[in-house]
Amino acid sequence: MKLNFLALGLMQILCVTSLSGQSQTEAFFENLLQTHDIPGLSVAIIENGKILYHAGHGVRANDTQVPVSTETIFSAASLSKLVFAYAVMKLVEAGDLDLDKPLHEYWEYPDLEHDERYKRITARRVLSHSSGLPNWRRGQLATEFEPGERFQYSGEGFVYLMKVVEHLQGQEINQLAEELVYQPLGMTNTSYTWEDRFEENYAAPHDFTGFTLAKRKRSESNVAYSLQTTAEDYAKFMVAVMNGEGLKKKNTRTMLSGQIPVTEEGNLFWSLGWGIQKTEMGKAIWQWGDNGTFKAFTMAYPEKGKGVVFLANTENGLRIVPEVVKYVFSDEECPAFDWMDYQVEDAPHQALLKSILQKGYDKAIVEFLHENQVHHDTTLISQSRMRRVGDRLMQEKRYADAQKVYLSNVLAFASFEAYVQYADACLQSGEVAEAKSYYQKAIALKPGNERVQTVLDQLTPATNQANVEFRLNEGRYRHARLITLVGDFNNWEPITHLFSKQNGEWICRIALPPGTYHYQVVIDGVWTLDPENPHTGRNDQGRVCSVLMVP
Repeated sequence: MKLNFLALGLMQILCVTSLSGQSQTEAFFENLLQTHDIPGLSVAIIENGKILYHAGHGVRANDTQVPVSTETIFSAASLSKLVFAYAVMKLVEAGDLDLDKPLHEYWEYPDLEHDERYKRITARRVLSHSSGLPNWRRGQLATEFEPGERFQYSGEGFVYLMKVVEHLQGQEINQLAEELVYQPLGMTNTSYTWEDRFEENYAAPHDFTGFTLAKRKRSESNVAYSLQTTAEDYAKFMVAVMNGEGLKKKNTRTMLSGQIPVTEEGNLFWSLGWGIQKTEMGKAIWQWGDNGTFKAFTMAYPEKGKGVVFLANTENGLRIVPEVVKYVFSDEECPAFDWMDYQVEDAPHQALLKSILQKGYDKAIVEFLHENQVHHDTTLISQSRMRRVGDRLMQEKRYADAQKVYLSNVLAFASFEAYVQYADACLQSGEVAEAKSYYQKAIALKPGNERVQTVLDQLTPATNQANVEFRLNEGRYRHARLITLVGDFNNWEPITHLFSKQNGEWICRIALPPGTYHYQVVIDGVWTLDPENPHTGRNDQGRVCSVLMVP
């Protein structure tokens, strides 16, 4: 009887301790949300090779305030690559793929046939990010150095290997991942493509100010970044990797062995999929994810049975990495985060934007001015980042503040891009004469630029050779600042084909060859059907549009 009482007492103590730990962990993550302006997190912690904690924190979207649950779907960004790497190792184990056989011998990649070096790309080199390919192409895809020579992070390499695997297996990659990874590991809320069932419970993305954005719901798999999942599901995958489940020991060892150095200091390497970090605590495997407005991070010490994964629905998500690593692993060191080079607080352009939103441009800019007191300090805020500030203000319809931001770029750089951005903002504020002046400055720097010349032609009706005319009743839109036309004919560019007020009407004249066109009218940033045209239809993207037939 005494033994029973002792056992019961011990169980009660363990239960209280566990609840206390859970409460402490909840408080830790809730605090991170507040201090780093993070709307929502999906988190899982692994201890002794098992999932100790998994939870949703915060909200799915700031504009709805619906709480994150354990089943809320997040974008895993580049954590997608690790699931694919595990599936590839299963194919290697089954004898379906050789890590060191050139991939072109399995399947010729049309995008790289012009590049002789690509014939030396192997699965090992793709998974260890030493294929020589860029992260993402700009123009024609090509290797940038001899495959295997050094480390260079590459999403393109993973896309190439994905296509090879699909060719070999005769299956779309998400179907294959379902068979090799999701089902065996019980990952019931995971997919490389968007599924209708996710609509009920998914996290929306946010920019660094907390502004809620629309989520892209991808219908095609991309193993480099498209995985949709929860922290609990992803932790199941991590447990399998850490415990060597689903692969023979030698293949798990190969997968988690350093293949190529990342830094000269010798503390970071890349294995087959995972990054490797070495500190006094030992060897950790890790990966980060950055899809812009979704961030993710995972790290584990397989030999210690400890790990963590979190998914965040904000640009600010990776700021918490050092604190999470310290909390979960009691480790002050994190060379992985140092190498990633992310900031843990607002960058100057972010601080400026937040300040403008609070108190307006004139007051906010004071602490960011160059010593000439004319424009912003370009050593703090670059032209591209100042543009981001302006773009965000335009989204908020803070047109006057946005114009001043773009004008600061004009005064600091006097570049073609700065002139066009400022002119576009002037147009959207209804300041046509000012806009025309700066488009003319831009075209002087790049004569013949098609976009700018098209706008200038629209602003000078007498020079505009047109065979199609669009009319809107001016009385219905008397307070509109800017009305434009977008469609198949201008690649849906919102500022090229302008309406102008003429004799009580808004009129737009353009030259179009014979054919059928889908289009919409944009009124002060709002896209809508042409109220004067009853003919509608869906374009190639499924968008309902007005339809014009030019004989």
